[in-house]
Amino acid sequence: MSGLSGGWSTVVDCPTCAGLTCLDGVRCRDVAGSSAQACAGCGGYGKRRAQLVLTVANLDTGAVASLNVVPGSVPPTPTPDGVGWELALAPLVAELADAVGVPPPPAPPTGSTVPLPSDFTPYVTPELSRARVATAIVGRAYPGWWVHLGRGVPSRPASEPANRSVRRTAAGRPGARLVGAAVAPETPALATVIRLAVGLGLELAVGVLDQRYDPEHPSTAPGRWWTTRIVPPGTPDDRIGPPGWPSAEAALAFQLRYLDDAVTAAVPADPTTPVGVPQTAPPLPDLTGGVDPVAACVRLAGRYPQRPVLVRFDADGCRVHLRKRDGYQPLARGGTLAAALAALGLRPPGTANRDREA
Repeated sequence: MSGLSGGWSTVVDCPTCAGLTCLDGVRCRDVAGSSAQACAGCGGYGKRRAQLVLTVANLDTGAVASLNVVPGSVPPTPTPDGVGWELALAPLVAELADAVGVPPPPAPPTGSTVPLPSDFTPYVTPELSRARVATAIVGRAYPGWWVHLGRGVPSRPASEPANRSVRRTAAGRPGARLVGAAVAPETPALATVIRLAVGLGLELAVGVLDQRYDPEHPSTAPGRWWTTRIVPPGTPDDRIGPPGWPSAEAALAFQLRYLDDAVTAAVPADPTTPVGVPQTAPPLPDLTGGVDPVAACVRLAGRYPQRPVLVRFDADGCRVHLRKRDGYQPLARGGTLAAALAALGLRPPGTANRDREA
């Protein structure tokens, strides 16, 4: 199972504007009576969220583990030089990486620690201690959510089937040198990215266009074009973007390279709304229903040539939309991609029976 557990955070006055700004930034006035401008640090809310969600995900399995760093959740430790206190983040990230089976990153982009104020001491009341930790988190302007994508580590260098293959290939070739390498593909499979996106509490949108030769537009290149986007739930279809990549793999590689954009967009603007804390636990959900999602999307696009088809995966299942003149229109939905195909009268890819025409 997977999901977004209820994160919680401490909300404090913005240290830049001291909570004196308002959303419009025009009518709000400070103590002296002069006009106040909307604060860039808090977006004009006058409050800041003292929360940092650390997430590590496995690109090969889609497993996700997260930790909610808020005042009181991580015990302060002395700095290496012994003159101050800090929240050590690197060990926490290493534990998350171990939980999902990937190597830990060298250091979070936020830094390996959250330095606490010079006057911090743990020998005060819990309320005062949490207030000073909140000040430290807010003062460093950390992102609300940080995600690291890692690749799995093989449990042993070589398996017995691989050894047998080497022995079989080298048989009868005394003195020959045989070199073999087994590496994970650079871009993970689409089915894995579906699990990853849903495990992060986000959505994956897959767009495909079966572009055929059109004598009225001879300059339009025929072919099959793709787009993939990981987006916050509720993102309008029209913001996904048209298919423009020549393969699903190329579209996925581009999306994963810019995953930070989706992560940033998923952080609530209102500081009183905490950032979610995504977690997954075996068994991981299979929203494809056992079908190859690339082949299934190809089949959907072939049913509706010359028009982009958009397939969206979220925690509730799969939705299929078709681009028309006035925007995307819903075609079908189901708990899995296979169920959505069945609702359209399309048999799963690989079956011998012909699809029933709509």
